Amino acid sequence: MRLLEERLQSPNVLALGEAGLDKMHKASFERQIELFERQIELSETLQKPMILHDVKSHNEIIALRKKHRAKQPWILHGFNGTEQDAQQLIGQEIYLSVGEILMHPERKICKSLKFIDLSYLFLETDMTELGVEKVYEAAANLLEMDINVLKTRIFANFAALWNTGKTEPAS
Repeated sequence: MRLLEERLQSPNVLALGEAGLDKMHKASFERQIELFERQIELSETLQKPMILHDVKSHNEIIALRKKHRAKQPWILHGFNGTEQDAQQLIGQEIYLSVGEILMHPERKICKSLKFIDLSYLFLETDMTELGVEKVYEAAANLLEMDINVLKTRIFANFAALWNTGKTEPAS
């Protein structure tokens, strides 16, 4: 934790991540919660957003956000939940990031994406060779919107979280 705290103090580090909870992992869930709470405290103290890993732990993550009265933005990466999951997370001001899973129409996110408030949406590539442009294309198609409008919206979300002052993506 000391090393994490030291690294987070660098101006080049934009966020703490990947932090979170995973009910499918062999590590003790109680220990995961203990470490996650320490990471929440670091995020708040150092005023750095958190990138979240969440496997079957939405309720616990929401409860911990409330318990700690966290003010820093949290971005749940690899979101593949239902409309109800999305609304509960967004209700706690947790952003949702979606990736190549959008290429699989049978996945929950493909049905729930259109119900996500775009001001809480990010797109990612994570651990895939697929370019981010393909993720944007898939999202734009599912949302039935122009890809450039979507890019501008996502970039505005980034700019708002990190106060870059810029509102348009680079060409």
